[in-house]
Amino acid sequence: MKATLNRALAFVLAFVMVMSCFSGMTLTAKAAETDVGEVTVTKNGDSIEIGNGYISRKFSIAGGELSTVNLTNKRTDGGDTVFTPAAGSEEFIIKTIKEDTGAISLPALDRTGWTATADSYHNASGPSDGPAQNLLDGNIDSIWHTNYGGGTGTGDQSYPYNVVINLNGAKTFKSFSYTPRKQGPDTNGNIKGYQLWASNSTTSLGFDDSGWTKIAEGEFERALIFCGTGMGIHIAASKCPHVHAAVVETPHAALRAITGNNVNVLSMGGHWIGKNLGIQMAEAYLYHNLGDGYEWWPNFYEFHKLAYDELDNFDYETFKKNGFEFPDAIDIPLDDC
Repeated sequence: MKATLNRALAFVLAFVMVMSCFSGMTLTAKAAETDVGEVTVTKNGDSIEIGNGYISRKFSIAGGELSTVNLTNKRTDGGDTVFTPAAGSEEFIIKTIKEDTGAISLPALDRTGWTATADSYHNASGPSDGPAQNLLDGNIDSIWHTNYGGGTGTGDQSYPYNVVINLNGAKTFKSFSYTPRKQGPDTNGNIKGYQLWASNSTTSLGFDDSGWTKIAEGEFERALIFCGTGMGIHIAASKCPHVHAAVVETPHAALRAITGNNVNVLSMGGHWIGKNLGIQMAEAYLYHNLGDGYEWWPNFYEFHKLAYDELDNFDYETFKKNGFEFPDAIDIPLDDC
């Protein structure tokens, strides 16, 4: 019966998506009959409900989008039980109309008059392992490097390191980025964690002065990678230690990759992914975190975080010697799901 009902619901959903193109009408459709009654589809205004004697699901098509409003379980004791997704945690949102969006523009700020100083640098001047001012020159062949001894610079050789950038006046910006040294990810020069502090002070502040306000904090731990299909670059990335990569072709899969699987590398195929679709997948991935309101069942975060940690620390030879079982396995209770 379950397989039959699944097929019926799949058919009805497709039917609803076609009918959602028409507005200002109310209809009731009937699909495959089962021992729990007919599966019915009712459209009224901007809402569509699909269900039978056991369960029903209401969708909204307002604004040209299809999204879940609620699910009703009709088999619980004491009456119907209604599950309503919290704001931002809908299972999916399908856009049924094409958005007229232009290209994303992120122009760099004019850095004229900016200065950068650091509490550690290896050479006082020059492009090679030089001072913090190299961060602002737009030249990818020059780098700032902390002091590691033997140069003309000064400063500590242990974390954290501090850089002050004087913007030569008040500036408004939405994001920041940095370019790692060209030698690649196997050399030093890749920032892992950062804190971003700001001040409107008209006088110079020291690194430890109280006039700073922290405005951002995070880690550079995610990457978007691309090739023709997304497969080849995914295979290559997966050979690197601690990389958890996924190939995705829909925003739904990109969202699930981070909220349920905590991947740190997302791979896309340029042959198949258009600009707007690629943007939607990138936003779904970059603007969410593991356990972000994706599913309602208890211990969702704990269950998937355990899986992530086990995979991150996985050693095949140890796994093999242990009879292909995880040593010291931890159970996450899911009785209340």
